[in-house]
Amino acid sequence: MRINFVTKTKLIVAAFTLVTAGIIFGTILPTTNTIKTISQQTDDLKTFIEKKYQGAIKQRQSTEQINETKFEADRYAEHIYHKGSELQLITYFENMASKNNLTQNIQAPNLDKPENKIINISLSLNGSYSDTLQYLSDLESAPYFFVINQLQISNASERQKQSSTILSMVNTDIDLQLYAAQ
Repeated sequence: MRINFVTKTKLIVAAFTLVTAGIIFGTILPTTNTIKTISQQTDDLKTFIEKKYQGAIKQRQSTEQINETKFEADRYAEHIYHKGSELQLITYFENMASKNNLTQNIQAPNLDKPENKIINISLSLNGSYSDTLQYLSDLESAPYFFVINQLQISNASERQKQSSTILSMVNTDIDLQLYAAQ
């Protein structure tokens, strides 16, 4: 059987089309799908590694902050009142009053038994206004952490004014709290 030229050409074109379709569907399409899958996996891996890297950076920063906080806490530990140092604290107040020429009355009802690690102290001072200001300045630079809850400065009573040569006498009442370590 003899195939004419047109049929022969059609068969060659059909065979070429089949071979081309086989190459496309058998090689190129699976390769394209594999490339897309690998690209998606690469993006997922990149995202995962980026999250791990950010986590490592945050962990490093947190570790540095913890170390800085420990250093600061160690620095402040020497400024916290420790139970058993009652005499040292009272002596400190008395020395400040004596240094600033003030008479002082100290009331600390829970000095030996701090409540919630806080000691309440009430100070009553009598003396000149300038000495009182110096006392307050010294209190600011004390080796303890004080929280002043109330500060009241008033004129001294008439009796104290008459017996004194200094007319600028004042009474000062200070209510403060002191943080205590166990």
